[in-house]
Amino acid sequence: MLQGFAVEDKYDGIRAQAHIAPASSDHHLLLHGDIFAGIRVALFSRTLDEITPAFPDLVRPLASMTLSAFGMGTSAGVILDGEIVPFRDDRILPFQELQKRLGRKTLSDELLRSVPVAFIAYDILYQDGRVLIEVDVVITAAEVGTGKRSRFLSDYTFAMRASEDDPTLLNVGKAYSGLTDAEVQELSDWLKQHTLQEFAHGRVRTVEPKIVLEVTFDRVAEPVLAGVSTCFIAHHHPEGVPPGDTLITAYTWNPIPNTSWLVWQLCQQIAEVSDLDWMAAIGTLSDLGDRAPFDLLTTAKRKYTGKYLKEATALINAARRAAHYQPDLAATALLNHADPKSLVNSSRPEVEQLRQDREAVKRELEVARKVAPIFAGKVALLRLNSPCQIHPLCSKLARSPAQLCGDCCQ
Repeated sequence: MLQGFAVEDKYDGIRAQAHIAPASSDHHLLLHGDIFAGIRVALFSRTLDEITPAFPDLVRPLASMTLSAFGMGTSAGVILDGEIVPFRDDRILPFQELQKRLGRKTLSDELLRSVPVAFIAYDILYQDGRVLIEVDVVITAAEVGTGKRSRFLSDYTFAMRASEDDPTLLNVGKAYSGLTDAEVQELSDWLKQHTLQEFAHGRVRTVEPKIVLEVTFDRVAEPVLAGVSTCFIAHHHPEGVPPGDTLITAYTWNPIPNTSWLVWQLCQQIAEVSDLDWMAAIGTLSDLGDRAPFDLLTTAKRKYTGKYLKEATALINAARRAAHYQPDLAATALLNHADPKSLVNSSRPEVEQLRQDREAVKRELEVARKVAPIFAGKVALLRLNSPCQIHPLCSKLARSPAQLCGDCCQ
């Protein structure tokens, strides 16, 4: 029998950095942020886009920190990592309230009063000229990737210092995802120029340990919560499931279903989820396409009409294909609507943002359509450089099944 439990607060807002420093004499139009009482405050999203104009009511409280927090001289300043949350009467409000302030070009005084916010600081990243980040790693070796990244050094071995006092680097793991194609190419070029040794005809290289990365891990080696069994559901075959936990996967099925379909089928055994079939259908359309061989898709098309299902799918996908990558918008849109028709016809802020994202992706695709292909027999190479994730869509631009997009296929 479980003898205890652990509870940790989840701050449901948006991750942000607060950069705070005494205002310099530099031209104010060339710098980020706003100034209050001689202190400049700039707010940035997790993608390092400036979001200060969206939260002007945070400038004054952040600028009112004690001056000793900033340090002295030209290096004075502090960078905080934290979460912006809707906050009123000493209570954090639902995330949906914060959505009312996102994606707006102007904020009325009434909106600022109705949805006040707070900045909850998690960590100090920088203070008075000192970088205080410890939990980062440094690349010590790199290996040529596979598939569309077989031309680049895209698999990285990383190391940490043995201790705070011992600078000896100890390799602790490898990473090969999380960077855009443009970032991989830029990093690959740098690693080739800073190679120490080559192995396997240049496919593996040790490199100068100068590139610092922040890493997150998806390999589960320890229990999620001590003493509590966990069930993992996926259509892939994840590694590192802790002993005693359960893995439900459709990895060996033919055809392999998508995860949303699998979760919906399992949930039917323990709850009434018939009204959520449209979400499973959207996931199926997104992953497997219109001809996926599952009865769920056929039934959902009759129930909701294929038009609204496809429109809703396009909107939901726009969140992950857009340049700024905000999948939480898609999740919020799904949770706030009862069916695909209400989502498609909605005027809620998150759906308006999804529409803007979709249009941005469409514009990038229009540019891609004008790219002249380079032919080699029955293969066409399209050279693209886009901030949006349009490469998986580019195969649709080919004139025949034998022609492939060079940036996403080999």
